[in-house]
Amino acid sequence: MTNPHFRRSIEETRDTEIRPVNTMEPKTVEKLEEKIEEAIAEIMAKLGRKKLPFEPSPLTVHLMAKAAVTVYEAAVENYRPK
Repeated sequence: MTNPHFRRSIEETRDTEIRPVNTMEPKTVEKLEEKIEEAIAEIMAKLGRKKLPFEPSPLTVHLMAKAAVTVYEAAVENYRPK
């Protein structure tokens, strides 16, 4: 016996519009990473060793900023206006 919810989801998928992916300009991505990296470094410095177990290396801060922008890019790609 076919699950009625499964059948309905397949039918809804057929009517889904295919749209181009919204990509961000590389220079915008770089600028966003740079600004987020600066913000993370500033916050880490303000919190300092009294609040944080250790200060992250510049590479760790850089990777944190890249990760944040990657999450944002994924949100942009998955955004579907109603």
